Amino acid sequence: MPFLPDDPFNSLASPYFTYHNSKFSCLREAYHAHVFFGYCMLFSGIGAFTVRMLPLRFRPLHAWCGRAYIVSMLWCTGTSLVVHNTGLPAAVLMSLVFMLLGLCCGWVSICVHRTRVEKRALSNLQERIKAQGIAEGGLEQMIVDEKERMAAARPLWERFFSLKTLHAVLMFMSWINMTGRVFASTQSKDFSCHTYPVYKPLNTSQGDYAGVPLQDRLVDVYDPRWKRLPWSRRGVAAWSAQLSVGPVLGAGLVAFLWCYFTSSRFRTRTAYEFDGTTVSADVGRAQSEGVFEEAFSKRA
Repeated sequence: MPFLPDDPFNSLASPYFTYHNSKFSCLREAYHAHVFFGYCMLFSGIGAFTVRMLPLRFRPLHAWCGRAYIVSMLWCTGTSLVVHNTGLPAAVLMSLVFMLLGLCCGWVSICVHRTRVEKRALSNLQERIKAQGIAEGGLEQMIVDEKERMAAARPLWERFFSLKTLHAVLMFMSWINMTGRVFASTQSKDFSCHTYPVYKPLNTSQGDYAGVPLQDRLVDVYDPRWKRLPWSRRGVAAWSAQLSVGPVLGAGLVAFLWCYFTSSRFRTRTAYEFDGTTVSADVGRAQSEGVFEEAFSKRA
């Protein structure tokens, strides 16, 4: 198909986007979004490390900074898909691999660590709660206090050779590789989409371009086999809606049916005591609620 000068998708003369074979490979706005999320990763990482040195009441911010780091990386990776000009050096690719490995392994290690600590803290509190009941601060505060007691009792070697330390080391490796990439990237507003792809002089399934001059090997603006694509019939917007609204409605229906058939009124449970009154869980919800109301009225 010839390159028409008036075609809005003809990107040969545009520094703002690159469009070929009915696909985008570069968008100038995506680059600015890519840099923005890179800085979000930078500052969320700094926040995660700083919060660990603050008093305990600020400790929940550490997890939120970590979540912000992961979300920013997802968006940073997504926007990078459409900021392609000449590719990446091998050294940068290796740095990105280490960044992703550090993130994935560091996140898994802290999840396993938290599960183990939570299980051990509950086990330690079980007998104490049976004997003394729940303290004034509530069960949640008892668990927090028990975790702090367990952490304070750990020796140096156990602190260092732990999943928590592994998490810190791997996440720092991930963050430092990302930080270097942020400062090495072009920070000016002069980013442009300045390249356009051509077919290699080879005979492949995409066509025989061996011996074809360079100017005749430019990739077409539009896909010559457009009609084979699933979104060619109803359009890109309708196809995107099918893959977003459709799954949401379908999953919502399945979730409702699952909740309906697994609700307490359809499940048989053994009887249990409530304030001196025996309640059987295999009766209907309304009947159980009537027993609860009766128990509360007796208590009053």
